[in-house]
Amino acid sequence: LVGATSRGALDGAPPAAPELATLAKRRFRLAAVTVARLAPTDYHRVHSPCKGRVAKVVHIGGEYFPVKPVAVTARGLDVLTTNRRVVVQIDPPNEQMGPIWVVLVGAIEVGSIVLDIKEGDVLEKGQEMGYFQYGGSTVVVVHRIQVCIEKDLLVNSCDLKETYCKVGQ
Repeated sequence: LVGATSRGALDGAPPAAPELATLAKRRFRLAAVTVARLAPTDYHRVHSPCKGRVAKVVHIGGEYFPVKPVAVTARGLDVLTTNRRVVVQIDPPNEQMGPIWVVLVGAIEVGSIVLDIKEGDVLEKGQEMGYFQYGGSTVVVVHRIQVCIEKDLLVNSCDLKETYCKVGQ
């Protein structure tokens, strides 16, 4: 995720791009990638997907392009690698699960990405990691292993449709 583009991974980490799922699976054999787009009216706090130690935090500068589905899937503009973002690597206690990367991607009208955590912190599952100040934004989570994803999410993703979810779903 550090310095990555849609053309491939750099620095030994998978890229945060529309092609992320394919590249992550190629690197890890089994991988799961989830993308949550947050509209300006949505809840903009980010919570840890698992228990683990914060191994690395990387701030990556960039633009603030919109993260609407049409922008994310557009050819020639890779907003998930162009926009300002923060990459958090979490190492779960079970080494076979990790690492897990949480990528906070800023979008148009986002004032900033604020983290409440730092390298070395131990997180509990569901613990707040930080938040986006007003605007749209996206959270990408890359799991090294397969995780169970609800069927409706998979079906809608294959049809390039968004699924509205509430916090905790």
